[in-house]
Amino acid sequence: MQNKEKEALLKPFRPWYNNWWVWLIIILIVLFFRYKSLSGVKNKAYHPQTYNGVTANYIHRKAKLTYDDETYSISSRKIYHLDYKNNDWKKASFRVNKVIIYKTRRGFNLDDSEDHINGEKTYHGFARVYMYVMAHKKIEVDPCSADFAFSNLEQHEVDNLDEDWDGTIKKDATKSGHVTVPINKLKNPEEIKWLSLKFDVSDKNDNDSRMIFKLNLEK
Repeated sequence: MQNKEKEALLKPFRPWYNNWWVWLIIILIVLFFRYKSLSGVKNKAYHPQTYNGVTANYIHRKAKLTYDDETYSISSRKIYHLDYKNNDWKKASFRVNKVIIYKTRRGFNLDDSEDHINGEKTYHGFARVYMYVMAHKKIEVDPCSADFAFSNLEQHEVDNLDEDWDGTIKKDATKSGHVTVPINKLKNPEEIKWLSLKFDVSDKNDNDSRMIFKLNLEK
């Protein structure tokens, strides 16, 4: 027994880096993190994103959009980052900073009062406009009931119970929100090259006016 203990004491110390199993563990760890890194790059390339004006083709397969108390599945979208400003009306300043065109996974029907002759129509997407309104006087604005026109010659009126951020704005106050409208003919979000919207505005003296925005989506 004493001889074995003596041999153990005389046995030279073996540093940790001289053990083969230590290096095997290190190699496996490196390979694991390298795989995770490459997987992340692959996923990012599969869903390209651009912030210089346009973001396209990235959409989660469970993405949803709510319009008029109904929820719709989205298959693709295109995001346009804009810097549109309109100061035509002296009582307020308007800015549009983003437009998103959505393509739905399936066509859908709406009870469209503007097209009562044809009854329900089949739609395939939405346009959503994000804007700011800065009041210089106490005003009333109505973008959530805007009339839209598109480059594909469609015209629609907004009728969305989920959007009611407009209305009265006090002097020197700012309101912001989005306005959403359905689109009939849409195979690809990139088909829409421009859109325009018209909505009513008025001041406390009931001096009515009408704002007209034309937003160019071509880059």
